[in-house]
Amino acid sequence: MDIKVFLKMTKLNQLVYILLPIVMSYIYSLYQYDNINWGISFLIALSILLFILGINLMKEMTLYRHADGKREEMQTTVGKYNVNRSTLRYLILGFIGASIVLILLAGGLTNWLIVLMACVPALFGILYATGKKPLFATPLAELIVSFGCGFAVLMLMVYGNVYQEQSSIIAFLTEIFWVSLPFDFSFAMIQLAHNSVASQKQPNLTMAGVMGRHATSGVIEFAVILSFVLPSLSIYLKYAPGAMILIWLVFPKIWLDVKKFVRQKDQASELGEIQVSAEIIMIFQVLLYTLGIFF
Repeated sequence: MDIKVFLKMTKLNQLVYILLPIVMSYIYSLYQYDNINWGISFLIALSILLFILGINLMKEMTLYRHADGKREEMQTTVGKYNVNRSTLRYLILGFIGASIVLILLAGGLTNWLIVLMACVPALFGILYATGKKPLFATPLAELIVSFGCGFAVLMLMVYGNVYQEQSSIIAFLTEIFWVSLPFDFSFAMIQLAHNSVASQKQPNLTMAGVMGRHATSGVIEFAVILSFVLPSLSIYLKYAPGAMILIWLVFPKIWLDVKKFVRQKDQASELGEIQVSAEIIMIFQVLLYTLGIFF
């Protein structure tokens, strides 16, 4: 398999989005618990990254398998570049297998609860990417990606860092659920925007495709507002430092850029604005929590 095709199929260039919640997990662990377990968290982070690469390849294989006829097959990456299916299967098994081994190793070195915590997002990830009715082609697609890349990543990473300090798993999950929401909404913005643009070219059954352009644009705007309101409330809940209020400094730019996307007749030309806006929201979360460690 050509390296360019491999990079295209694994979407390696998009892993920067996952690196942001991973970095956030380290910063939050220091801010809230003053502790990092570098060895365990590294195993978990590597497991997450390998799993995502495997899922991306699995999705490409599914798109090829579900193609109706030669013409549709040639529109998929596998068909267009004549990717060897056996090689692709071995790569999928290799990435997913290595991911499982690493999370089992992390569980053996800590406790097996972390393995159980990983099972749910892993199951949804596999159902998302493969099967007779893969979830990437359903209204659940955006929810799975947003909570998988936001909540699930932070949950596993933070727990790996501070598992010895947890007396109540319910309290821990509630805390991480709240802290991860700005990341969840940022990933949701990206997915909704991409699927909305795709549905305008070819109808699909994702949430954006089912809701239509107008409703999807409204949901994206609502997600932006919540991405600023909820971190502000986190200060009151003592999940975030007082510096988090500074996130409102970037709200005008984000809002204008999102409005530009919403009003644009050809939304495809403004997809980059949504991606940059989501990145800014996540980066500022990381920066302001970092300030909270020192001030």
